[in-house]
Amino acid sequence: MTIVTMEEAQAHLPELVAYLGSSEELIITLDQKQVAELLQISTVSVWQWEKKGLLQSYRIGNLKRFKLNEVLEAPKRIVRTKKGGAIL
Repeated sequence: MTIVTMEEAQAHLPELVAYLGSSEELIITLDQKQVAELLQISTVSVWQWEKKGLLQSYRIGNLKRFKLNEVLEAPKRIVRTKKGGAIL
């Protein structure tokens, strides 16, 4: 399993593809700000969604990261309410 940030994936995509074996998994991680930009929500909402279990974060050393594939799946589980909240 190879874990890289979004920036590393974008900068070195051809090398990553060549490096990965057929059974190797590539995990692209995002920070809280990148998740907020991708989902078009505030960073506070990212924190709230994580607290509610809508998003899962992972600690990599001292940093909190989110897996890109899980972030992309999150909106499918979320129903937005009229007051701007989200429920499962």
